[in-house]
Amino acid sequence: MWETLSTWLTRRFNSPIPVLFFILGAALIVIEAVEVRLPDGTHVLRVTEFSAFVLGLGIAMVVVSGLFQIFDRSTPQERKSRETDLLETRKYATIREILQAYVNLPGGLDFAACMYKDTLYHSISDEQLSRRLLHHRVHHSVEEQAKYFRELTSEVHKFTQSAGERMKALDQGILFRATYDVEKGGMFYTQISERCYIVSGTLDQDSMDNNTADLEMRSLVKTAEQHIARLENQ
Repeated sequence: MWETLSTWLTRRFNSPIPVLFFILGAALIVIEAVEVRLPDGTHVLRVTEFSAFVLGLGIAMVVVSGLFQIFDRSTPQERKSRETDLLETRKYATIREILQAYVNLPGGLDFAACMYKDTLYHSISDEQLSRRLLHHRVHHSVEEQAKYFRELTSEVHKFTQSAGERMKALDQGILFRATYDVEKGGMFYTQISERCYIVSGTLDQDSMDNNTADLEMRSLVKTAEQHIARLENQ
């Protein structure tokens, strides 16, 4: 329940400050709007100067959270950085949980996969992907698009590795990161180790153009690396 509430708030607010005001304001409204049950079984609404003040304060905090959202002048990159910073501080039980947390963010990635020790973990955002398929007139179902993303995961790895072999002559080290920008969205690849790599994808070209999808991918890689390091040090 708390994860669902967190996702809902993240999708609607650009900063933790209006989220805090919204939660506190909503809590005060609920507390003061609840009827009290008397010993005789009747229900009455408490109406005192203090309760009216608290109710007014709650309403004011909700309004302030809305105004903060309306007049927020942060760039898309700044808003995305705030979102990913929160995800980087969390503790995760599994790799799949990390992937799901990132694809659940508004904007950015629709699909993320991680190959680790010969096992492919993957997650998609059903709701967001469904909207984007419709908006961009991509004539696939969510299931079909998810299948294409999964199949492309190993293919992206193979031709990135092939390109890396060709580029060895440059004597600049290995090719460990690649971005594939297409007309409608794109895909990202990052190799973490010989047995671990991450591939992600989006249908949203705006998030490719303003680099928010790239920021999300970089944060995902950082979080996954930290999680895998903890696993291997246990």
